[in-house]
Amino acid sequence: MNNISNNHIHIITTINSAEGTAEAFDLIVNNTDNQTIFWFSGGLSPQSIYIQLANTKDFKIAAGVLIDERYGRPNHKDSNELMIRNTGLITSLEKKDIVFFSPLNDMFYTPNSIEKTTIKYSKQIKELITNYKKHILILGVGHDGHTAGIFPNLFTNHPKFISKSKFITAYHTKVNKLQDRITLTPHALEILATQQSILIILVFGKDKEETIQKILYHDPKNPEAPASIYHHLVSRGCKIYLITDQKTT
Repeated sequence: MNNISNNHIHIITTINSAEGTAEAFDLIVNNTDNQTIFWFSGGLSPQSIYIQLANTKDFKIAAGVLIDERYGRPNHKDSNELMIRNTGLITSLEKKDIVFFSPLNDMFYTPNSIEKTTIKYSKQIKELITNYKKHILILGVGHDGHTAGIFPNLFTNHPKFISKSKFITAYHTKVNKLQDRITLTPHALEILATQQSILIILVFGKDKEETIQKILYHDPKNPEAPASIYHHLVSRGCKIYLITDQKTT
């Protein structure tokens, strides 16, 4: 394992994804307490971390929050919430009286109206960002450079993502089978970056080598990769850890 820094992004290079997720787990448990908001992503990379956290008795946070979700009926088979629930972590949090916020929770979900669901969820997200100053986010990056639910074809030219007022937005995409998505916005990430936030970015697999370069060596003339936002966020004061099993130079 090697630890280096690139423009204040702390790079942790590991032998494989298992060692990488172990590093992420240590960062999480050493930097969370009952005043921390923990932001969850979907995907394959963090699943083993969630399983470990579910079995960690001393793991305490103020609340858990889902960063992005595929809109549909609660706990539909492709939902990020269901994936996290299947790791046992949501049940573990509930036993500790810790709330897990998801747009498909009963308090936010409106059948057949992604717009109403998003408005309700956005109010909750704004409240959490305003009232809590300590946050940890676990994020992944796709081979196309997408992060959270922010895809390349939307990042630089869609008004919902350019907006400096929206914390959560919803949109329709042809990228996936379930085409309606709800996600944290770049604006929300920028606000979080000005607080006591730690962003843990997991990038595993040989198909991610080019993606890593987009994170570390942002080209302002070619900003289409959403993951390039992390290069910008380090100047806002947050700590960013890039954990990868690939070469970064």
